[in-house]
Amino acid sequence: MRDGKLTRIDEARLLVEIEAEFRLLESQFNDAEASAVPVRKAMEAIYRRALAAAIPPDTHAARLP
Repeated sequence: MRDGKLTRIDEARLLVEIEAEFRLLESQFNDAEASAVPVRKAMEAIYRRALAAAIPPDTHAARLP
């Protein structure tokens, strides 16, 4: 790599190939992302509840070596 550019391969050609492969798989990526929405919502709810939970400072010493 020199000046932020790859020197031993054709970087432009590589990026074109990556773009082409991405376009072939784009609908699958979109489907996978859409299927994860319920899980992400559940994780967000758990995260928000954890943020709201009061954790006494004296419990940290018992949990950390």
